[in-house]
Amino acid sequence: MSAKKSRSYEKKFEVAAPADAVWKAITDGEELIRWFCVEAKCEPGPGGEQEIDWGGGAKATQKIVIWQPGTHLRTEAVKPDRSKPSETDPAEPYAIDWYQETEGGITRVRMVASGFGEGPDWDHEYDGTFHGWDLFHTTLKHYLENHRGKPANNIVLYAMLSIPAREAWDRLMSPDGLVSAGNMAEIAIGGPFRFVTRDGDVFEGVVRNYVPGKTFSGLVESLDKSILILELASVPGMGHFLYFSLSTWGLPKSEVDALKARLKSIVYGVFPQQTGEPASACGVANSEPASG
Repeated sequence: MSAKKSRSYEKKFEVAAPADAVWKAITDGEELIRWFCVEAKCEPGPGGEQEIDWGGGAKATQKIVIWQPGTHLRTEAVKPDRSKPSETDPAEPYAIDWYQETEGGITRVRMVASGFGEGPDWDHEYDGTFHGWDLFHTTLKHYLENHRGKPANNIVLYAMLSIPAREAWDRLMSPDGLVSAGNMAEIAIGGPFRFVTRDGDVFEGVVRNYVPGKTFSGLVESLDKSILILELASVPGMGHFLYFSLSTWGLPKSEVDALKARLKSIVYGVFPQQTGEPASACGVANSEPASG
């Protein structure tokens, strides 16, 4: 009987940063929290592990299989206890390969995600991570080109939804939600945006990605070039949820903590949770929160 084949995809992007800075950003715990997650522990070298925590219960452990500084990093997922072999699982492990080449101060990055099986659950993870990595890569590039070395203070909120996704989006963007003042109805990628919350917090900048009723990502110039991501996503069998992420660099921790408290009040006021702040539905993912 032949081995089950896996699916894969690749992503390419360029960063105006030296190879060692890019390598450090994908292998060092303190650097990873500046663009990828809220907590990280990394043991370098072959056989080492990366422990990643995105908040809200979304966690993963990756084993380092290939460690070639500045050129190639390969990590393979350490499967959680919930993962049981099935006929749809591929023979190959779920893995991420990072390849780097640098010339003239520009580092070209190629990332390959592999080990996806067949079937609806795998389709969801394939599609979700395919788009999710675009958001993370954009944040990585922004961090290295604009905030390299600055400490990060990130706000990550999850909210399970008991209403249809379209209704949830409209509620989030209403005066009862995030948009007390401003107009988010006619925004476009590359254009300006501005909204003010009921507490007077101003979010103003440039739209980076926008899918009406589903996704918004913006460069928040009013918060020293922070990155805001709003995403309505889903996990089969668990329903829809809101993923809210605000990545900041160099801002005082006390200021960010106070902003987080105000935003939590808004988000969980609009979307009441049965048991307080929820564990993320993304916590079932193999390696990173899916977008989709």
